[in-house]
Amino acid sequence: MAGLNMDPLISGPDHPRWTDPQFVALAQHKQESDMVVPRAGDTVRHGPTGEKWVVAYVDGDRIAWVGWPVGEASLADCTLVERVSDETHHMWLLRLAHMQDQSDQRAIKARTILASRKEN
Repeated sequence: MAGLNMDPLISGPDHPRWTDPQFVALAQHKQESDMVVPRAGDTVRHGPTGEKWVVAYVDGDRIAWVGWPVGEASLADCTLVERVSDETHHMWLLRLAHMQDQSDQRAIKARTILASRKEN
């Protein structure tokens, strides 16, 4: 039996589990949530540390958090825990844009996003 994959989750498209409506719905939900890019105000869980972070910004494959110490991590290491409303997201952008240290990347990114919205 060497070389045969007996794991029922990945044993092939004909396995009964792949046609179970609950399994299909869960798999679709997982794919959709994996595609959602976090934005300012959202909460993510950082896999390597297990910490929950409030998002300041996402830039490509990097994510920055609100708080101290200032830093970035790999977006791939984070899982979206809570998506905020558009209103709460906007509030976070305003809050970040008006940080005391205007040279902080989190403030700069927030101001850039807000400015791009005014242009549209």
